[in-house]
Amino acid sequence: MLEGLFGEEDLTSSRISEPSKPGIQSPPRPRYQCGLAGISNQGATCYLNSLLQTLLYTPEFRESLFDLTEDELGSFDSKDIAGKKVRVIPLQLQKLFSRLLLSDQQSISTTELTDSFGWNNREELQQHDVQELNRILFSAVEASLVGTSGKDLINRLYHGTLVNQIICSVCGKVSEREEDYLDLTLTVAGNNSLEEALFGSFVDMENMDGKNQYKCESCNKLVNAKKGAKLRSLPEILSISFLRFSFDYQKMERYKEAGRLVFPHTIDMAPYCEQADLSSEYELFSVVIHKGGAYGGHYHAFIKDVDSLGKWTHPDEEPIQLPTDPSTGEVDYIEVDSPVELIQAILVRNPVLTIDKLCAEISKQTGVSWNKRFRKNFGSIVKFLEKHHDVFVLDSGCNQVSLGNSTKVKADKKENSPTTTAEPRNKRPQSPTPMPGQAWFNFDDSRVSPIREKEIEKQYQGKESAYMLFYRRKKLTRPKEAEGNPAYKVPDNLVTDIIIENDELSRKRQEYEIEVNTITVQIHFSQSYEYYSGALHPRPDQCGWMELTIDRRKTIADLKIAITELGGELVPEIFVIQRMKELPAGHHLYEFLSGEDSKQIKDVTIDDGTMLFIWNGHLVNETTVPSGQEYEPILLNISYGNDQLFIRGFSKSLTLEEFKVIVSEETRIRTKDLRLKRIVNQDTNPKLIDFSSDLLDTTLETLRLKNGDEIIAENKSKLPVSDRTIQNKMKMTYPIYIENRGSSVDCETIP
Repeated sequence: MLEGLFGEEDLTSSRISEPSKPGIQSPPRPRYQCGLAGISNQGATCYLNSLLQTLLYTPEFRESLFDLTEDELGSFDSKDIAGKKVRVIPLQLQKLFSRLLLSDQQSISTTELTDSFGWNNREELQQHDVQELNRILFSAVEASLVGTSGKDLINRLYHGTLVNQIICSVCGKVSEREEDYLDLTLTVAGNNSLEEALFGSFVDMENMDGKNQYKCESCNKLVNAKKGAKLRSLPEILSISFLRFSFDYQKMERYKEAGRLVFPHTIDMAPYCEQADLSSEYELFSVVIHKGGAYGGHYHAFIKDVDSLGKWTHPDEEPIQLPTDPSTGEVDYIEVDSPVELIQAILVRNPVLTIDKLCAEISKQTGVSWNKRFRKNFGSIVKFLEKHHDVFVLDSGCNQVSLGNSTKVKADKKENSPTTTAEPRNKRPQSPTPMPGQAWFNFDDSRVSPIREKEIEKQYQGKESAYMLFYRRKKLTRPKEAEGNPAYKVPDNLVTDIIIENDELSRKRQEYEIEVNTITVQIHFSQSYEYYSGALHPRPDQCGWMELTIDRRKTIADLKIAITELGGELVPEIFVIQRMKELPAGHHLYEFLSGEDSKQIKDVTIDDGTMLFIWNGHLVNETTVPSGQEYEPILLNISYGNDQLFIRGFSKSLTLEEFKVIVSEETRIRTKDLRLKRIVNQDTNPKLIDFSSDLLDTTLETLRLKNGDEIIAENKSKLPVSDRTIQNKMKMTYPIYIENRGSSVDCETIP
């Protein structure tokens, strides 16, 4: 029923296009290439997201939760019915887990779940860290399952017992106090490995002597004794917390223990137990990581995909999806949260930069310096680059940085847009593809990406380091039916809901794709125009232009067919399509758009409102029409005689000599008697500057004439115009009317 739900074909082709026009709401994006869903951050819930993903990918917890039926939990439909008991927390967990497994979205919201806990504002969400939340969440789930078949779910999977003992050195009496635990809390300071920390907590005994003697009840006196703790029972899922945050009583401030503490992928807990257990071997399957300092930071999790639900690809092959600004289609650097991805995106465009220039580029693109945005959590930029030596190459000699191994950085710009790939530098051999059930992924809020197993080693120490570890008993095996099957054990009613949801998402995406790719362009036919004064002008006796609505994913060949059907006899038998723009001096033609029929319309940047000119490519009403930016017309005001003025366009490719000929014809001043002067500083202190004779071969563009400039045409045989006269003239205003000379008429429009 759900076969191929997130197949490779779907993952590569069902991307969401960027809007062709603003104001269109995009539906949720499909899953990443890995096929696993992230969790949206509500503003301060990265720790919650890391824990929830860990619970989801704990098969024993997930399946025990799904085993709870509607008869035991109730349903959302009966929530408001008097006398009906509805267990909201497990229901919301079931709903969230089923959507994370089956809903075709990049990320899922946890708002409904947090509301069920009564966490309705940001302050309530911020008051817990992962260790606290782990206990609070389990306590809430346990309380909500009282009276159901899942009443012992938390106890069965996560509860263990330890015993605190004091042994009298005189009579040997053992005094003990047993206590339950959900996680083992270990110190980082003074320990180099997990085994060393466990040995110090559950094997080493503390001597109670001197002033710290123990009063033995049997001996009825103070005696020397030994004090320690042992693990009496182990849970199926072993949770270990590291005490990474401490308080400096001299400085009166918190600090983070960033020291190195190595932890293994498999561990035998027998040496730390009161009695040997045949099933005391565990395998690591989740590492919750904190990056930042003692007063803030970010959590994410490395999780092993035990049931092979995701598609693992070599991280070098996984493109980094960068957010874009919908209005421009360019990378929105401000929205790039990861400093690794931010620097990668910058270096793709600038392959080699000095550290200073890289910092300047970060400030330029984001508006915030490295020190203000990242230093608190990641340290100096040099140390950051050194730590990520597998991504960046830092040349200390010349203080330059470049991309290391082949890195793909992709902006969600447009469908089928090419992926930018940095050239490989010192490329290392690819690591082997993990065996089924052994692949690791990084769950970082809404983003999920594959990682190499050895990436875990980077989390032993530093500002970004392991905070919680989760181990499964090695004896726990998985049924063959669960492998690669995200719907395994998910209740039928939830599967049905997700199928309906995915169908609705698919429909919305299709509608969105049609809406964002539907453009309306203006089709202008050559019969409706004439060329004079350096520009095309609409003929008043002709139909101005017609609207054509078309999907920009269609080809140029499709566009030609649509234009032929729209224009009928107005379309030449052999025609070209050229971009047209309206300028102050009139209409002008730019690049040809009809060269390659197989190209998509959007690939030649035809957008909503684009003006397209249809003609034979040679003549408009028997007049040759120049095109291209170099022939753009500029609108100039020419003053002459007794306060006479004419306004018209001139191609900026004209030389000054050619320009003089045209002005001579308009003013009836003989060319040999014509002197041209330019008014500069029109807005402040206008002055006249002569066009000298050595500029006759210079073009108007080179002379930097622009729209609205005023030129004085003088007759050399008459009294020249003075600067004072010009200043008085500039007090007068010459209105320039720009009318819409290309208005649409009631011509037939086809969709």
